[in-house]
Amino acid sequence: MNKNIIVKKNKKENEIEIIFQNFKQNLNFKQNAIFTIDKKGIILSWNNGATNLMGYSSKEVLGKNFLKFYISKKNTPTFKLNHVKQLGENAKETNLIRKNESVFLANVLLFPIKNDNKVTGYTHVIYDVSYIKDNEIALKKCTAELKKIKKTLEIKNAKDEALLESIGEGIVATDNKGKMILINSVALTMFGLTANTSYGKLFTKVFCAYDEKGVKIPSNDLTVPDVIKTGKKVLHSRFYYGIVGKNNFPVAATSTPVILSGKRIGTITIFRNIKKEVEIDNIKSEFVSIVSHQLRTPLTAIKLLTELVLDNMYSGMSHENEETILNIQQSNEKMIHLVNSLLKMSQMETGKLKIKPTYNKIYEFIVSIADDATALAKSKNITLLLPKNQQDSMSVYIDKELFRQVFLNLILNAIEYSKKGSKIWIGCTSESDGSCIVSIKDEGIGIPKDKNEKIFDRFFRATNAVNYKPAGTGLGLYVCRLIVEKHGGQIWVTSDEKKGSTFYVSIPPKNNITHLN
Repeated sequence: MNKNIIVKKNKKENEIEIIFQNFKQNLNFKQNAIFTIDKKGIILSWNNGATNLMGYSSKEVLGKNFLKFYISKKNTPTFKLNHVKQLGENAKETNLIRKNESVFLANVLLFPIKNDNKVTGYTHVIYDVSYIKDNEIALKKCTAELKKIKKTLEIKNAKDEALLESIGEGIVATDNKGKMILINSVALTMFGLTANTSYGKLFTKVFCAYDEKGVKIPSNDLTVPDVIKTGKKVLHSRFYYGIVGKNNFPVAATSTPVILSGKRIGTITIFRNIKKEVEIDNIKSEFVSIVSHQLRTPLTAIKLLTELVLDNMYSGMSHENEETILNIQQSNEKMIHLVNSLLKMSQMETGKLKIKPTYNKIYEFIVSIADDATALAKSKNITLLLPKNQQDSMSVYIDKELFRQVFLNLILNAIEYSKKGSKIWIGCTSESDGSCIVSIKDEGIGIPKDKNEKIFDRFFRATNAVNYKPAGTGLGLYVCRLIVEKHGGQIWVTSDEKKGSTFYVSIPPKNNITHLN
């Protein structure tokens, strides 16, 4: 025999052996049931996978009809045998029953076995696909739930958007890096922005702000970066906001941190256009200024006339008439004080009051003001405790006359609202940043805690103060606040009702004062 023919024959036999071994391995695959049947449906072979899947050993099924696995004969593939003969295979999903009578969904494949091109039997392959169906059902259920959640979110988003659009103020939301992620239509219109050119931009790259004198506020001091830095709510009651390179207008801006699960994730800023309010305030201030000027002349004349009368220029005045003249004089003094307060308030609000700062030794300055209040303190047997003498007393850069009014007002208030025989402490300390803090502490009637901030508002008086001393305008502390803030400082109070009050005035060093006029 030809050597080449022998080699080819051996090679062919090896290939057949490999195919046979693979077939045997597949027959014993544990996951899938593979068995063969003859043309009558009698089981001829049964692999390990069939035992695992169906629960029958090969001894129990060999020679038996395969129909025992089917719940209904209508579901058996015997009706498809002709189809298998023609096409060579058939696939079908159907319910089968195991030995333990449990039912499962299976994918059944049929392949014809041929000998001399004649069908002699069939190979049966069964896959358990019940878990796939279970997954499909679970997936459909999950998909339905997701659709419901999506619908709910869409409705919620629609409501949120409608709410945002119905609010009359401009709203801007940023992430925790200050990038804008939401701007309502009011804000877009207010600042002349478009969504396309604003979303994703840094707040500080789009917005800018100026104070009432036109001095630009550093970008890091705008509300949003301030909130990101401190984590606290920030309010700009009257700054001139705008977008970079365009006109600005008066705005009240409030920025608040957005907290989720205890972690700050961004900010919300509300802008309110107060242009009309500012215009009305300016008109009112102008009116008050004009009226105050007009009232000063007759009030001054009344003051001079009452002084002349009291100096016995007119003889024969009865005691009763003298008391009447004294009442006129006291009422006139109150009117002059009120007119002066109104005039100063209007001048400061409209920027017409000229501030003339000079350097002043703070200790000497405070002592001189306390001296002016000594007479009133003695009349109520109240002790004024002054700060210790400091040889190197720090200097403050202030308008002396305006700050005299501030400190005198605070000291006189402390005396007026304190009981006889009490004490008032006046303190003065320097801070590490170069600023100076003056404090006035009393043992008086105090201020309700919830009114501590409102006490500096125009015309505001706490109820207990009104009951204790009905006469009062509510302008004194407001004017004090205007003067202090014009110098770049701060004024605040810590107090509770019936527990006394401590007023603080912080004066910054000269290099921290942005402007005075």
